[in-house]
Amino acid sequence: MPQLPVIRMLRWKTAMLELVRLTSMPEIIREKSDEAEIQAQRDAEYRKKVIDAFFEYGKLKSIPSQRKKERIVLEVIADAFEHDRVYTEREVNIIIADYFDDFCTIRRDMVAENLPDRDAGKYWRVKAME
Repeated sequence: MPQLPVIRMLRWKTAMLELVRLTSMPEIIREKSDEAEIQAQRDAEYRKKVIDAFFEYGKLKSIPSQRKKERIVLEVIADAFEHDRVYTEREVNIIIADYFDDFCTIRRDMVAENLPDRDAGKYWRVKAME
């Protein structure tokens, strides 16, 4: 008497081979591309929702407790810094203070998230890897 799991496995393999035969490579790539676009759209909508919830008239209302939301908030503030420019700590504090009064916490959190690099009291914007 044949073993039942082996028969099921053979049926599954046969079904998968038939599926592969019926699906062309461009169809598979297109499907993955569509999924990536949908995910990118969801991410953009989530980002906008977080920004709308935590910023009012360009000022940060409060620091989010969730790390993902905090990262988005810190990225918005980091956009105020130019790439290829070195800032003093005082300049960094002044720019951050435009967004939130507790600039020390924001500055520390931004450095922890590697948004600016820091060395000997000098800060510079790190270019995002894509």
